[in-house]
Amino acid sequence: MSNGSKVHIMNSKWELYYQKMKGEYIVDLSERRKEIRLTQEALAKILEVDRSSISKWENKETIPSINMLKKLAIVFCCTIDELLKD
Repeated sequence: MSNGSKVHIMNSKWELYYQKMKGEYIVDLSERRKEIRLTQEALAKILEVDRSSISKWENKETIPSINMLKKLAIVFCCTIDELLKD
């Protein structure tokens, strides 16, 4: 197997994992954010990210990094485990 084939297989496996995680990985961030009465803009400012990042996470277009999950847990006064679905 050539290196190009190995990379393609690894990328394909990662893509499948990413697609699965995208829809199932995390509780409704929008609901959590609204519970503490923050706008997307306010949460973005606290986390030092663009508002578009918050929107993408809430719409499950992208996944927050583990470091960002740590920050989200602090903002939402919960654990990372509580943010992750069973």
